Amino acid sequence: MRSKPTLDEYLSTNIEIKDGVLSSSLLDISIMDDQETLIMEESAKVICKNGGDILNVGFGLGIIDSYIQQHKIKSHTIIEIHPGVIQHAKNLGFDKKARLCQGDWRVWVSKFKEEGKKFDGIYFDTYNITEESNEWADFAREVDSILKPGGIFSYFNNTAARDGHFMNIMNSLPYSLRFKRINLKDIEEVANKEINKKSLQYRDYSLIWRIKQK
Repeated sequence: MRSKPTLDEYLSTNIEIKDGVLSSSLLDISIMDDQETLIMEESAKVICKNGGDILNVGFGLGIIDSYIQQHKIKSHTIIEIHPGVIQHAKNLGFDKKARLCQGDWRVWVSKFKEEGKKFDGIYFDTYNITEESNEWADFAREVDSILKPGGIFSYFNNTAARDGHFMNIMNSLPYSLRFKRINLKDIEEVANKEINKKSLQYRDYSLIWRIKQK
């Protein structure tokens, strides 16, 4: 396996969308796959349950953002760091449908704090691009500062989400924990293709969300 790229290397490389898969030549894994369609649909239902202001970190193929748009919400904010993915979002019209924020989520979270901006629902779906980064633990330290009381935080439940640092931080917050099981067979049926078993590890998917105390 090749070593992880630097952030500058990742941002300078082209991304490719082919057969429902978003990928970069610098990474050994796909960035996103449309096999996640049902997962994203159900995740959008969860974070949009209260309506209000919704934030998604990591646009990818834009699947969850398309579902977010189907709910009755007040505002929709998207953070995406890769310029190629930003262009894909613009091609899909999300620069007109939502507040499309290009750059590191840390910079934007700082701006939201300055603005006094908080959200009713937040979804986080990115990964550690470089060897030095721990995106999940870093975001866990910040999420409480931009989530409204009673707000809902959910995230793509992959191996990064099970990182010990991330879990310890999340478990220390005064949030209630909720789960929903999504059957692998249903995921395959919606995606209309056999699932990449390596990515989902031959198992059903556990949708997880946390609700901040009011």
